[in-house]
Amino acid sequence: MWTLGLMVLQFCSVGSAADPLTTLEYRVNGTGLQVTPAAVAVPKGIAGSVLVTLTGGEATQALAEGAYVEAFLRGPGFPEPRRLVSQVNQPLLFPPINLVGDYQLAGIRLVEASTGATRMEGSPSIVPVRVFDEVLVSRVTTRPLTYEEIVGKGIFIDESNFRVVEFEAAFVLDGQTIPVRFPVVAPKFTESTELIPAAELEEKLAEAAVLNQGIAATTQLPPEFEVAQLNIEIQGINFQVVDPEEPESLGLRVPPIPALMVIPGNIGFLNQFFSVQIFTENAAPPGSGLSVYNINAKLKLPPGPDQLVSTNYAVPGDDPLRFARIGPDKIIKEVQPIVQPGPDGETGTADDIPRLRPGEAGQAEFLVEGLQEGLHVMNLDLAATMDGLAAGPVQVIGKAAGAVLVRNPRFSMAFSHPRTVRIGEPYDASVTLLNTGITPANLVQVTLNKNSISGARLEDEAQQIVELGTILPGQTATATFRMRSLRTGAVSFSNLTTSDDSVVGRFRLSMGVDERGVVLSPDTLAMPDFVNRLPADLLFAANRVLGQALSIATAGQVPPGVLRVGKSTVTRRVLDLAEAGQRIQYGEPLARVLTDLLRDWEGGRIGSAGFDQILRETNAGREWREALQKALHEADGLDATTRLVDRAADVAGLGQAFVLASGNDGSVRIDFGDGKTGAVPETSSEPSALVYGGTNGMWASTLFKTNATFAWNFTNAPPAAELGVLIVTTNGVARQLRWSIANPPADATYLFSLGDATESLRVDLLSDGVVDSSQPPVVQLRDELPPSLLVVEQDLYVLAGRPSRPCVGPDFLNYGTIVAVVFSKPMTQEMAGDPASYTVRSPGCP
Repeated sequence: MWTLGLMVLQFCSVGSAADPLTTLEYRVNGTGLQVTPAAVAVPKGIAGSVLVTLTGGEATQALAEGAYVEAFLRGPGFPEPRRLVSQVNQPLLFPPINLVGDYQLAGIRLVEASTGATRMEGSPSIVPVRVFDEVLVSRVTTRPLTYEEIVGKGIFIDESNFRVVEFEAAFVLDGQTIPVRFPVVAPKFTESTELIPAAELEEKLAEAAVLNQGIAATTQLPPEFEVAQLNIEIQGINFQVVDPEEPESLGLRVPPIPALMVIPGNIGFLNQFFSVQIFTENAAPPGSGLSVYNINAKLKLPPGPDQLVSTNYAVPGDDPLRFARIGPDKIIKEVQPIVQPGPDGETGTADDIPRLRPGEAGQAEFLVEGLQEGLHVMNLDLAATMDGLAAGPVQVIGKAAGAVLVRNPRFSMAFSHPRTVRIGEPYDASVTLLNTGITPANLVQVTLNKNSISGARLEDEAQQIVELGTILPGQTATATFRMRSLRTGAVSFSNLTTSDDSVVGRFRLSMGVDERGVVLSPDTLAMPDFVNRLPADLLFAANRVLGQALSIATAGQVPPGVLRVGKSTVTRRVLDLAEAGQRIQYGEPLARVLTDLLRDWEGGRIGSAGFDQILRETNAGREWREALQKALHEADGLDATTRLVDRAADVAGLGQAFVLASGNDGSVRIDFGDGKTGAVPETSSEPSALVYGGTNGMWASTLFKTNATFAWNFTNAPPAAELGVLIVTTNGVARQLRWSIANPPADATYLFSLGDATESLRVDLLSDGVVDSSQPPVVQLRDELPPSLLVVEQDLYVLAGRPSRPCVGPDFLNYGTIVAVVFSKPMTQEMAGDPASYTVRSPGCP
């Protein structure tokens, strides 16, 4: 080896031996074969290297001509030393070594190619080589995320991220049927020309009995019935068609078909989301100079039983896991960079450190969603660039594995429902969930699909979903739905099924009561078919009112303040509906019929304090009044005051004393000076006083009471208002009062008192109790109309002498012998039944 010398010459003056005159320094550079690094560390399977270079300047490069570098690699991975050669000034590459251990690169020298002689020894000539296992050493941890973490990490959530367990609550409802028969006036036949004579009928029955005996004698029992101690006698039975109007028409009755109520729904909860974190360390020995950067980890999710991993997020198939979507753009990240947190201590920010030096560690996080319960293993592939080797950067890879345990919440469900329901009656049905699992249930919601419910409906169709939030293990939450029954009866059988064994259910049946606490009757009113001619919404509201009345009539005791209603009153109100329906069927105008029905249910003909209380104080009564006003508007299209004027002459002939008030806009109420609510659209504290709210004006009705004051307000400040009061007496005359008001202020109140002899409309502009002015009415006396014939119709559906099975034509119940005559006013049986009052024109007569 050539060496480096240093020569220093000093020149001293004669006069001063201590101080040289000058100093000259000469550097003599020798030639060397430099080997770097002096120690090598390399992962197994990666080709290591050292750099062998000639030093000493350009002049020494001539030594490289015709020469090469030679060395021998020894260690546990080589039975014999492995000879390595390379060009001068180039990396001397090792073969990849797969056996971990300590190796030695020895005999490093510059060799003359032609003779094999050593031109120069390496410095150092021996380099220790350490082969270690892996440069990327990783560990994986997983944990479920809380809902707060799910939100904080920006995971995008929609309906596809929920697990749904279906349930279905089914009830069989039983109850008695109470028939209400509608009396029909029909002629009595004195001749039996259209009826089967009694003697002929008896003869036919006798013949049938003989036939029955013959059939019984020749009929053989099945073998399983021919056993000892079983005595069965076969006997034929005669069936006879009888008049269904007779109360005991059939000895053998078909049992009623019970009603069925089915309420399907589902329990939805958010799938579990997991944080999958990988921590990767640069496992190169300290001081090795090996660092890694551009480290990326790719998470490979496991397949399901079909061994195929879906590539479509929306269709995961049977895959147990899938990646979470991040942010509003729904980004899915299968590959994540592994970095060190920067000064801010967080990854995913601009100051992250992408390079890992020996002993340093980085991390990355994946977010996955659990779709199937169980333990699911995930593999991770790592790729990085490693530098620090003489040959330059190389690509290195690594592997890691982790697992997630997906556990779905488990619920115990209690479905609470009234034991008795009535058509039209609202009630609360609730689902109480107890999380019996060990996993929190996030974003739990209970859904009842309005289109799938049978026998009931949601009171608010927008309330199909009740959000319960997070239910921790051991905690409960309750979803309550406001329902309205479309069936009547008491629960005799119930069944609760679920689509998943993770939910177990049971029923809690409570006592069914109406809004005032009256125990509901399970019995059904079988009303005459005529009622089906009424508007559907009006009939539905009527059913609810009648249901409450029947419940009071059949209850053992009623809550304090609830007035009794007799069964006869219930029957009377059903007949009022049937009479109205029959009039509609015969062609009488609907608006005229509904006005009379209003007074009938108010007790105009037969009163009932208990029924009046239902109409005044309950939501059922309010719904009836609103449905009636709506039906009137749909029937005639008039505003409330115009309708009052139009109906005045008809109601004057009812022979009843009462008062009707109207406003074509705004609101109307009745005060009685007792400090109570009075009569308002929602309720009434005064007997026989009701307000009928509507979208096209209101009606207010009361008996004539001198302390009654009608009050109108117009908070919407319309351009004009028409007010009316109709005072009806029993003598066929009604006194009609009207006021026209231009631009009524929003703060004003207009008052009319029945006890005011001037009949003036008082104006309180500020509603402060001070009368600012008054306005006289436009008065008109309305006389009742004379009786008139409205409809004459041949009614083929009254049973009167028609054979039960006609030979031809539809199943009419008579031969056209019944004629229905509808008058404009109530008629007595004596007046209507007098034959002299009718004339049947001959064919061709005008």
